[in-house]
Amino acid sequence: MHRLPENVRKSLERIVRDIRLNERVYGIGLFGSWSRGDAETSSDADLLIIYESLEDEYVERIVSGGVFVDLDFIPKSWIQRIVPPEIDQKLYEAQIFYDRDWTLANAKLLITNIYSSPERVWLRVKNHVIESDIYFSRATSALFKGDLKSAQLFSTVALEKALMILMERALRPISNSHFIQEAEEAAKKLEAQSLFNFYLDAAKLHEADGELAKEKMELLKIVLNELSHVVNGHPKKVEELHPKAKKNIKYYFNPAFIEGALLRIESLIASNKIAEAVHYIKSLATIAIEKYAILRASMEKSALDFTCLLSFLEGAEKRKPKQYQNITSLLDLADLSKEEVDKTVKMAKEMLRKVRG
Repeated sequence: MHRLPENVRKSLERIVRDIRLNERVYGIGLFGSWSRGDAETSSDADLLIIYESLEDEYVERIVSGGVFVDLDFIPKSWIQRIVPPEIDQKLYEAQIFYDRDWTLANAKLLITNIYSSPERVWLRVKNHVIESDIYFSRATSALFKGDLKSAQLFSTVALEKALMILMERALRPISNSHFIQEAEEAAKKLEAQSLFNFYLDAAKLHEADGELAKEKMELLKIVLNELSHVVNGHPKKVEELHPKAKKNIKYYFNPAFIEGALLRIESLIASNKIAEAVHYIKSLATIAIEKYAILRASMEKSALDFTCLLSFLEGAEKRKPKQYQNITSLLDLADLSKEEVDKTVKMAKEMLRKVRG
């Protein structure tokens, strides 16, 4: 195990000591950057918690001793039978802190032995292929309906999912705050630099500098503050949402999550990892507005067409046009021409075809 800083170690020990008292908890393991050894002082800690009688995975953010910690609860049944490939990396990286009946240790051993096998890699790749197809389908539909902003956004997200395919094939870890670094390493290894470079262009990361990153971080603060104000002002509506949507909104609009994310972004900028910082900002903003849109649709008792996400937000925020402007500026969607979006969608289609081939 990589040596943990004293404050992180003590915080995790305290959390594990408390959580293991719950009779439904069967295992606890550390995964992510602190387990891999590539964490920085601003990195949060990730604990995998094996929980009995749980239907689906969910994450909670807490703060202990000044350390931001994500508690990732997964059903015990997931690792007792056929382990879903979505949790391969978490099990592969896991440093086990508690294991009541060897269920977690046995699952980790299984995944460690098959993690790099062609068959297991393909299962993980298949998930990213499905995700990239979903987002590209949204992009083409948005373009057809005239929502250029959504088409551009979803084309870029589809390309990001395609990069994850490369990262799986190259056996590189997928990490929020090291995404660009790992994607570039994977692209080099697989001689797919054209896909990586096109993604940087589509996401406008090539032109990012320190000042731009700082401006976007400040804009992110404004956007998240405004969205959080709406979320916190409608607790009953949040509780009425589908359980998974409700848990996601509570996680992403948790003040502790937002504070930790902003500290991580500041650290990336201070380390001159500008493309990494801007990617982190835009990725977080995209997820946040998707979750927020679900709540707004519920509040307005209207159906949400995800393919036209930005058009929906424009209508939902018509009383606060500045908020919508901030969102589009943050995501570099403010001034788009049809020619530019057509090119992005066309190139995304070609890149997705190549990476799947």
